[in-house]
Amino acid sequence: MHSEDDSSIDQFPRSPTCTPALQPPEDSDIGGGGITDTESIVHITGEPAVISDDDTTSVSGVPTLSLAHAHNLDTHLRSRIMSPQLLALRHRQDAENGVAIKDYAIGLGSDTSTTFSRAVSNFITCTLESPERDPTVVTRNVRQFMSGMKNYLVTSGEKEFEAIVKKERSNLKATEFLNLDAILEDVLVRLVLRPLWDHINKLFVETYSANGSIQLLATNMKYARSQHYVRLGIRPELSPPCGRALETIRGLLTRMQRVYAPREKLEYLLATISHIYQAMYENRDARVSGDADDLVPMIKWVLSQSGLVSAEVEAEYMTLLLPNASSGEASYYLQAFHSAIHALKNFTPSPESSPGNSLDSVKQDLSVVSDEGVMKIVIPDEKNGSIVTRTLPIRPGTTTREVCKMMAHKLRVTNPQDYGLYKLVDGLESLLADNECPHKVKSDLTTHGFHCTFAFKRIDAKIAWPFLS
Repeated sequence: MHSEDDSSIDQFPRSPTCTPALQPPEDSDIGGGGITDTESIVHITGEPAVISDDDTTSVSGVPTLSLAHAHNLDTHLRSRIMSPQLLALRHRQDAENGVAIKDYAIGLGSDTSTTFSRAVSNFITCTLESPERDPTVVTRNVRQFMSGMKNYLVTSGEKEFEAIVKKERSNLKATEFLNLDAILEDVLVRLVLRPLWDHINKLFVETYSANGSIQLLATNMKYARSQHYVRLGIRPELSPPCGRALETIRGLLTRMQRVYAPREKLEYLLATISHIYQAMYENRDARVSGDADDLVPMIKWVLSQSGLVSAEVEAEYMTLLLPNASSGEASYYLQAFHSAIHALKNFTPSPESSPGNSLDSVKQDLSVVSDEGVMKIVIPDEKNGSIVTRTLPIRPGTTTREVCKMMAHKLRVTNPQDYGLYKLVDGLESLLADNECPHKVKSDLTTHGFHCTFAFKRIDAKIAWPFLS
């Protein structure tokens, strides 16, 4: 028996009544009756996790990803649109291989005579009974425990586990391998995270309600829906998703909210981003970079139009629980999601905005919002003797190490240890430490009247920089 999540994207319900966790905001342009911001907060914990009845399949059966019009675009644009989806499919394939190994590990989890089962049961009980109310601490403990139990299974080979792995390996072709880490991650998510999902979610909601984050995001989303999309940083020549495309994205965000497995939440986020790219590239007369300065404002738009006031909860949940959330392509899209949320929380009326909210007034406002949630970085092209600029999504807590990982991935640097992030002030460069936060560095310098630019380059490269302003 499969859960409702076995459907494809094209089969998502179009009617607002079919997505109870995210009804369209009543002041949005989606159409149909909506919920108030207060009601939307209730819906954060109002939906149970989507759980498949068949424990031999993936955690909740994420739909096959597809885009109807991608084949009409040139290779570069098609690659942009399909890249997030291919990443999601790779993650899913890694986790769903090795069925025999997964089945045996799940069986160990229900066998109370095993050390593995007792450890899992004791951890769940202790977590639920613990007085700890900080969701970050609790979630990190869960992540650490799951990683430890994966290592335990691989190294101990409890009961017949080692023999099962050996048998599966004997069936591999010379060009194949089993990603044990991904397979066991799926097992531990089912055994550990499934019974703790509601507890963790409630801790996040309690904390973010108490500190005002949820209400702030709800209020600013409502304000954002009343504004022209250019006020959110979207270039005037681009058009954000609307109509059926926006409804499809709302369906994806609803399902992201309702599943408990971090990998599957990420898959829905990646599908959302693919649809955003699709909408951007349908503006055939506009030059679209696809970089963060275009992507982040688009995410801000779809979040505000969807009324996903639990967005920050979802972002933190994925970041803290996904084992590879701090590196690779997935980290780039997660950072973009975080950046859009941060920018929305800081999205307030500008003194320069006219009450009429005309396009002329929002054009004047564009410089105010265009840098929110993103960071421009200059890179010296040593082959051509020129400087190029790239844009990354960041949030205030993003560290130099995280920025360098994203830049190395974006530029396909094979020796990232030889590169560093530098601050440029009055043409002089200074290497940032791994644990420094570029956002804070720039903010402090700006407060003291200095202009700061960031550069990513080889540590050994001797560059005479222009006086950037």
